[in-house]
Amino acid sequence: MIELICVIVILGILAATAVPKFVNLRASANVSVVDGVKASLQSAVNLAYVKCIMTSGCSVANGMTFALDGVTRQFYNGYPDGANGGGQGIETWINTKGLTMVETPFTTTSWRVPGAPTPSQCAVSYVEAFSFGALPTVSSVTTGC
Repeated sequence: MIELICVIVILGILAATAVPKFVNLRASANVSVVDGVKASLQSAVNLAYVKCIMTSGCSVANGMTFALDGVTRQFYNGYPDGANGGGQGIETWINTKGLTMVETPFTTTSWRVPGAPTPSQCAVSYVEAFSFGALPTVSSVTTGC
């Protein structure tokens, strides 16, 4: 009987130390999702720019649409346009399955993790390039994950 009580006490101590580590896995997973989407977005932006400058007419400072890899895509100032609602912007370059896309008129597109405690603070943002040759901004915030 004493041995059984000792085993139960030891298992209780182990469970008490292990549970907090498992509880925090969700926040770590959300941060990893945001970091992964940010890296994918940065790579996609660079790839899109290279493809654009290799295509005639890309140096036009205003928006343009042309087909790349069989998909019609919208560019603005040499970089992917923000999500323009038509499915031709930056959202066509990356996989954001499971994330919520939020469009701010004209320049900014964000993807939020819907299951995060504060989704607006667990997100990746893309801000379009304001002029040809200027870089778009890719940023993330993970304080609400």
